[in-house]
Amino acid sequence: HDFDTAAFQAVRLVAGRAAPDAAARTYLGLAYGALGLEEWELASEWAGEALRVAESRGEGKIVLEAEALREAVDERRSEHARRIAAEPAWSGALAENFVGALTRPAAAVPAY
Repeated sequence: HDFDTAAFQAVRLVAGRAAPDAAARTYLGLAYGALGLEEWELASEWAGEALRVAESRGEGKIVLEAEALREAVDERRSEHARRIAAEPAWSGALAENFVGALTRPAAAVPAY
């Protein structure tokens, strides 16, 4: 992933205290990126880091945004779990059969 590489570099810079003024905002940006990729644990972890750093530096707006983001992560994670739980059991098998039919050589597909 390009995101993984960028995230690693950003965390390395922030953890190394290369940009203390941008630390909370950087963690917040990483959390938004992880949320967009449905990486719930990373999104929550980075939002928590943004919150911790912002609180220690007195960055009130970022504190509020990080708290809201953590709530959004929890909501999206729960919504995703509900969607998966509500998915009919046969839909997975149907999708697998469909993909299999598309990827089999023409000779393996029965003629009707």
